[in-house]
Formats: sequence, C-alpha cells, structure tokens
Amino acid sequence: MKERFFAHFPLTDAEKKEVWEDAIFIFDTNIILELYRTSEATREELFSVLEHLGDRAWLTSQSAKEVFRGRASAISEELKSYERLKANFEKTVIKPLNSTRHPHLLPATFHELEAVYQKVQVETEEAAKRLRALILHDPILPRIAAIFGERVGEDLDEAALKEHIEIGKVRFEQQVPPGYEDAKKLKDALSDQDEADALGDYLIWVQAIKLCKQHEKSLVMVTNDQKDDWWHKENGDTLGPRTEMVEEFHSDTGRRMLMYRLKQFLPVYQEMEKVAVSEATIKEVSEKRVRLREEGEPHGARAPALSLRNLSRVRAGVEAERTDLSLLVSNVYGNPRLLQSLTRSPRATEVQDAHFVAKLVSKEDIEGWEIGALEEAARSILQDTMDRADGTRH
Repeated sequence: MKERFFAHFPLTDAEKKEVWEDAIFIFDTNIILELYRTSEATREELFSVLEHLGDRAWLTSQSAKEVFRGRASAISEELKSYERLKANFEKTVIKPLNSTRHPHLLPATFHELEAVYQKVQVETEEAAKRLRALILHDPILPRIAAIFGERVGEDLDEAALKEHIEIGKVRFEQQVPPGYEDAKKLKDALSDQDEADALGDYLIWVQAIKLCKQHEKSLVMVTNDQKDDWWHKENGDTLGPRTEMVEEFHSDTGRRMLMYRLKQFLPVYQEMEKVAVSEATIKEVSEKRVRLREEGEPHGARAPALSLRNLSRVRAGVEAERTDLSLLVSNVYGNPRLLQSLTRSPRATEVQDAHFVAKLVSKEDIEGWEIGALEEAARSILQDTMDRADGTRH
C-alpha cells in the first residue's frame, strides 16, 4: 500500500537524508529576491549557504528571468515598508502624545520618545538610500551570477513555450498544481508574454523536473510561495508539498523530492550539511514572512515584462500614475530583446516607443532618486539601443 500511495506518506529521516544527498537544490525566484529584502548580515549568511552548496545549487531559466525583472520591485517593496514604519510610529505614538495632554507623563519621557522617533527617521532614511542605490548600482546581482554561473536551466524554445502555455491553461482549468491560483493573471493576459508570466510557477516546476531528469537527480525545492497550489494543508497546518506534485515528479524522474520554505530549509541545511547558520538569520527570515503575510505579499516577485504588444498599455499606466517606474527600470535593463525589437522596427510609432522607454528612466518625479543617476541610466539605455541597432545592420 505504501509503495502505491507513497506520496501520502511522509518520508522517514533516513529517506530524507537519501534524497538530500542525491539532490540538486533549485531555488525559486522569491528566495533569490529575498537577498534584496534582508539585512546585510543575513544576506551574507544566505550567500554563504548558496556558496557551500556549490554545483548542487541551480536556478531554472524562468526564475532567472523573473529575478532580473523582479529585483527593482522587491527593492521598491522594502522601501514602502520603511515608509510604513515611519508613518505608523508617528501615527500611533507621536501624534497622540502631541494632541493630548498627559499630566502624569514627565516631559523628559516625552522628549525621549521624540528622540527615538528622530532616530527611527534617520535610520530608515539611511536604509532607504541604500536600497534606492541598489536599483542602478547593484552589487548583489553579480554575486548571484557568480554563484550560479552556468547552472541555470535551458530556456524553452518558442515552440516548446507555446506548447507549455497551452498545457498550462488546461492545468489551470483542472486546478493541477502548482500555479493555478494565478488563473486571474492568465485571464487578464493580453499577449504571449503576459501568458508566460501568469504561468510562471508552472514553468518553474516544469523546468525543475526537466533539470532533475537531465542530471538524474532528486530534488530539493526551496520556495517562499505560501499558496495552496504548492502546499498540502490541513486545518491550517502545512504537511508538505502537494501530493500531485510529488507523484508527477516521481512519474517523470523515478526519484523523490523535498520542498521547504526558507525558514524550514535553513535548520535542515544545518543538520544535513553540518554547517552552522545563526539564529539571528533564521529568526529574520521567519519574521519577514510573517510581516509580509500581515502587510500583504509583495506583487513584484512575478513582475510582468515589457513587450511590443503591451507597451502602449504600460504607457497608459505611466500617464495615469498606476505603474511603478522603478519596476520599469528593471524591465528595461532585463529586456534587451525589447530594445532590439524597438530599434529594428521600421514603424515610427515603435521608434517613438524606444525613446519613451528611455525617457521613463530619466523622469524627475521618481521620489528620492538623484536626477544625475537617472540621466546616466537613460543615456546608457539609449547607447545600448543604438549599439544593438548598429549590430543588426552589419
């Protein structure tokens, strides 16, 4: 019975160890973007974990693309969290004390609170400056590239992508995990790229299976996705990955899999690898997930890509102030194919769009950005655009 319904039985400690030692470790987009959300000390320790895993650590092609497109949005979400911290402190502590007389509160105590508030303002602003600087001058991305090197799964060719988009649509309709909880994104898609973005979870899963099959390895999947289309939950308890995923992986590879959230992965990593991870790091990543659930998960992890077909819609969003300009910066840098398509196009409207994209980056009304850095970025994009255009004509 256990052999037939293996997906419903938790692995023993010995079986987990066997899977771990045989596995490649595939990190979801949200785990890599966590490097932009954590403190510097925690970031360094997470980098150490990835470096220790060495050639066992992999990214799928889909995740790599999403990291390029989503990093600015992840930074933007952290910036917003600092703004919320300052606003909440002022709203709940400072303003009530200023507006109401408290005869039993010593003036010295009130001044101490004000001093704390001023310190919070200074420290959050310093942190915000460091975060803003990451968008244009990012030392994290080169380290990610150095760690994974060539260990990024193969991209799907155009025919395979179209095939998987159609398969993904059927899976979503039948609620086959993972990814089907993004069905609304798929319904709202206006282009092939939009559909691929909506199917991001499914494409990561398909590519993870393909990697393990190619390398004849088991899988340790690390994701911070909380949705029910990834996890088997009963009465509020998370029991493990969805049994359908365990069965599909075994059917395609003949092997077993483990799946962890980051806060679960780090203690297991300590035990299995005999390498220490500080309690401070484990606590931070655990508390961060709690905070994100309370505030609402950030929407930047699966950021939509700019494309020729949706550029006019993006332009409308910018004009209506609905579009995050820092996200557009990330999309432009992460989408050289778009720039090349724009410059190769003989249509005047698309040439204008190329200048529109560069102009977006140099908008002066991006709060807190230095205009000199923005102009430098715009010039860089325009130069890259011209270089690519020259390359296509020779």
